[in-house]
Amino acid sequence: MLYRPEGVSDQELNLPDTITEWVGKAVCVHPEKGLGVSQQAAITTFTPFFSDLTLPPSVKRGEILPVKISVFNYLDESLPIRVILEPSSEYEIVEDPAARATQLALEAGHRSSCIPKQDKVVHTIKIRPLVIGDVNLTVRAFVDELFPEACGPEYVISKRYFNTASISKVSV
Repeated sequence: MLYRPEGVSDQELNLPDTITEWVGKAVCVHPEKGLGVSQQAAITTFTPFFSDLTLPPSVKRGEILPVKISVFNYLDESLPIRVILEPSSEYEIVEDPAARATQLALEAGHRSSCIPKQDKVVHTIKIRPLVIGDVNLTVRAFVDELFPEACGPEYVISKRYFNTASISKVSV
């Protein structure tokens, strides 16, 4: 790491999209002054809109697996969102015709809803794995600008919040 003459270094780092507090100290060595240890510093990361998947660690061959997709909205306004479980050759999406009728005629693997401020919504999409071994799932969650009902103020809708969660450890 390189430092400017006043002993300061700036770095740009990507932090995870979670609600986490990172705590650390810096240690340095000077040839004449010896060892130096900084005071503790903290960085808190916070993502106001994100998704999370709840999955079992494994499933049996032929079993239908409910993929529970939680979408969190920590903004101060409601958000119209769309959730998409991306199609894959590793599984088939199993849609319940009755549930499909309540989803505003969206495509298979798509869900849409209005998340109240400071709340979450859980969508369940069922799949049947077609391969043995690890099955990769990719879920996208984003603000649905075409949501058919009133949900949230116009300026939030036009911002286009976006979140992708990728899971690769569901074993069959």
